[in-house]
Amino acid sequence: MDMMLWNGEVMWNGDDIQVVGGDAAVNQQAYLRTIADRGESVFYPDYGTEVYQKLGRIDSDSHLSEIIAEVKAAFLAVEGVKSIVSINIGNTTQYDETVKLITVRYLIEGNSEVQQREFLV
Repeated sequence: MDMMLWNGEVMWNGDDIQVVGGDAAVNQQAYLRTIADRGESVFYPDYGTEVYQKLGRIDSDSHLSEIIAEVKAAFLAVEGVKSIVSINIGNTTQYDETVKLITVRYLIEGNSEVQQREFLV
């Protein structure tokens, strides 16, 4: 079980913190691990990625490969993620600005349905 977060906010159920379990917890942990900056937590210095730092220098296929490797490693580090089906990085528009969109398709242990998570970065 894990605390349920919605748009970065802890969700409450009355006076109790709402919790999430199963596939939803795996999905949430994969997302949080990927968007956290590595070293951000003093208690877990290896938690997170360097995706944001590397996004600023996508000027070659090798940099793109580094970002994909970071995302893949973050997802596979989450207990319950079985395998990565695909990772794509493209552009999209948000509020009249072009931003990067990372789309990860993956499998969770015990579930044959392909999961998909998108990150605007």
